[in-house]
Amino acid sequence: MVSRKWKFSLPLAILVFFLFSSSAFCDITWESEKVLRGVPGQPDGTRVQKNYYTSNASRIEMGDGTVMIMDFDSMNMFRLNTRDKTYTQVNLSETGSPGQMPREERQKMDKMMGEMMQSFQVTPTNDTKTIAGYPCRKYLISFMQVRSEYWLSKDVRGYDELKSIGDRMSKYYAKNPMLKQMDVAGMMDKLDGFPVMTVTQMMKGTVTTTLRKVEVGSLSPDLFQVPADYTLKQEQDQSQTPQGPQRPSAPTRPQPPQ
Repeated sequence: MVSRKWKFSLPLAILVFFLFSSSAFCDITWESEKVLRGVPGQPDGTRVQKNYYTSNASRIEMGDGTVMIMDFDSMNMFRLNTRDKTYTQVNLSETGSPGQMPREERQKMDKMMGEMMQSFQVTPTNDTKTIAGYPCRKYLISFMQVRSEYWLSKDVRGYDELKSIGDRMSKYYAKNPMLKQMDVAGMMDKLDGFPVMTVTQMMKGTVTTTLRKVEVGSLSPDLFQVPADYTLKQEQDQSQTPQGPQRPSAPTRPQPPQ
């Protein structure tokens, strides 16, 4: 079981995860350079973020020792700490559903999700410029107290895969009473292009992420598994009895869509 703190930070984590991500019907990898300036709790500096996607699983290496793995079929999200070789697990298909969370907590979560989605705004602009060799258009995004500039391009290989995540994830979310409030398909439709550069203002700091390279090619299923030498980190509610989660199995490759 995950802690209450992780439960209440989860919706924002999911939203950020998908705003910076894409899904693919072929294997795709891309790297971005992330520059942090003045973000509370984070040292100033430059990191390299690596993203790996297949049709049914993803892996994001944040560049700070954190790795996020998600199995789209089972809706399991794994957060790995590469420094101490531990991990946590959240099943998004069950998060917030009746019986999984006390009524009072679920009501608070529903209210927070509603406020978050009401605050989500995407404003296209007429500003254009070439970034990393791609012609880009500027979009302004805001949600809660976070403000971002997105420079998007339709010329990046993998753009079609980016759009596919909306339909795929919205079908899963519609089955969950909490997550269905996140109109992922609607959000992705408003972001018309692949994010080549993003500039995010958060907590008086700035995070600038710039695309470095994109590659399409077969990826090893091992990338999307928790390594055997990692230990589950028990973060349990006092009122809950911990259950032993399973390590993710190697994703199976689905047949190409008809």
